[in-house]
Amino acid sequence: MKRFVKATTIMAFAAVLCAVVPNARAQVQTIQGKVWVVSVAEASNAAFPAPSATPDATFTTNGIGYVGHSPSNCFTINTFLTRCGTPGSNLTFSGLPNPNLGGRAAGPSTKMSGERYGVMIEFTGNVVLGNNQVVGIIHDDGCSLMIDGSLVGGFNTGSGVPILQTFNFAGEGGTHTFDLLYANTQGGPGDGAMVLFTPLL
Repeated sequence: MKRFVKATTIMAFAAVLCAVVPNARAQVQTIQGKVWVVSVAEASNAAFPAPSATPDATFTTNGIGYVGHSPSNCFTINTFLTRCGTPGSNLTFSGLPNPNLGGRAAGPSTKMSGERYGVMIEFTGNVVLGNNQVVGIIHDDGCSLMIDGSLVGGFNTGSGVPILQTFNFAGEGGTHTFDLLYANTQGGPGDGAMVLFTPLL
C-alpha cells in the first residue's frame, strides 16, 4: 500500500516545482490524451512504448496538472481528468470490455487504481521551450518523457510515492513535440494519483 499523501504535501510539491522552474510558462497547443486501464505489472513501470490496445478513453486538455486522492477526492477517471486541476474536455470512453476490470468496460466512475489494476495516461502535444530551460514533473507513481521523439533520461518509471524530477532542455529554442506517459498503480485507502508538468502549459 502506498504512503498516505496529504493535500498539504501535494501543495508543497507544487510550490517547489514552480520555485525551481523560473518563468515556468510555455505556449502549447491542445494536448491529446489517452487512458488505459492496465494490469498492476504494466502500471508499475511507466515506460515506453505506450499500450498498443485501443484506449479505454480519450480526452483533450490545455495543461498537465492533475491531483487525486482515494477514496473520493477526484479519484475516478472522470473527476481526475475534468474536475481536479487542469480541466480536461471531450472525455470519451470506448465501451470495450477490459480484462483488467473483469470484462467490464471502463467508464466515468472507474477508479484511478484498484487491487488488481492501475491506469496509464499518455499526453501528446507541442510545447515551446527555450535552450537550457528547466522542465519539471511531479508524479505519483511513475512517468516517462520524450521530446521530439527522443527519450529523456532520469525519470522514475515507478516511484510509488510523489517525487519531483527535473532536467535542463539542451535543444534549440522553439516549438517541440512532447510525449508524456504517466501511470498510477494499485493502491488501497489513502492512495494518491498525481501528475504535474512545467513549464506550465
